[in-house]
Amino acid sequence: MPDIGALAEDLKAAVQRYRPDWTDVGARDPGTTLIEVFTFLGEELLLRANQIPERVRARLVALASRLERQWAYPAGAPALPGTGFKRVRYFEGQFLSVDDLTTEQSYFREKQRLRNRLLVGWGIVSGLEVSVGKTVVTVSPGVALDPDGNEVIVGAPVDVTLPVRGTTMLLSLKYRETETDPVSVSSGTGLEASRVQEGYGLDLAAAPSPAVIPIAKLVWRSSRWSLDRRFRARRVK
Repeated sequence: MPDIGALAEDLKAAVQRYRPDWTDVGARDPGTTLIEVFTFLGEELLLRANQIPERVRARLVALASRLERQWAYPAGAPALPGTGFKRVRYFEGQFLSVDDLTTEQSYFREKQRLRNRLLVGWGIVSGLEVSVGKTVVTVSPGVALDPDGNEVIVGAPVDVTLPVRGTTMLLSLKYRETETDPVSVSSGTGLEASRVQEGYGLDLAAAPSPAVIPIAKLVWRSSRWSLDRRFRARRVK
């Protein structure tokens, strides 16, 4: 069974996974005091863990998993549809407009995002390993789900240029859309994009912005950037 010091370090890593902007882990920080209290309580619970029957233990694990998915719903994520979803009803002789076809796409896209948010959660699905060089940080190919339920795909290794110096930086992945393939408008008034390319962006910042997936924490030590091994990127279970 892990000692109380190991439990405290595990709790700190878990907190930083959900709140990567918490960087002050010194003894005087109130967050550290709370972690010490929860560590003491956790140790007391672990002492009694073997007294729980196996059948009850399995139910508790399933319940904890459900609660984790519910608590993972971010405060800034899109709200649940208050009036339910609305889809297009087709009939013979119907005149279809841009609004009808856009509504058709939105219906399926919003339901998929809702399923991802509430049934799967958000975080790294696979890949997206991070390595640090002298001047760049490299992210390997992989897949993630953002807090809004969007699927974010990195299809090839990508490099992000590091600042010359700093203190602490978070590397975050975000979903991005780009309008492409312009075509002439029939009215002759110009060009309109005919496609939307789904992609991603990688940001280095001191604190995460809404709807991003923090995948690594970098610290400036001994005149160079390195990975903070205490940081644990959130993963989809």
